[in-house]
Amino acid sequence: MRTPTGVPATGYTLVFHNAVTGDIMGSASGPYGPYRTRLFGPQRVTVEYYLPGTTGYVHGWYGGQDPAHATALTIPARGMPHLDLTIP
Repeated sequence: MRTPTGVPATGYTLVFHNAVTGDIMGSASGPYGPYRTRLFGPQRVTVEYYLPGTTGYVHGWYGGQDPAHATALTIPARGMPHLDLTIP
């Protein structure tokens, strides 16, 4: 996870939601990355992020302004997908 300037983000939280139900499927957080989480597939998930900033938390969704417009990612039944997220 990176800031808009390309610097690795610190102190972030990622929350993975099932794209159909909205249920939380997993999360990852901490001061430095990369981070991993276990998500069972196959399923499609959206990614919500929280990142501390100088004026409060930056909150958003990968690929969209809200859960309804976020990009849904496919988690396969086997394998390890990779997401390189840059905060807008």
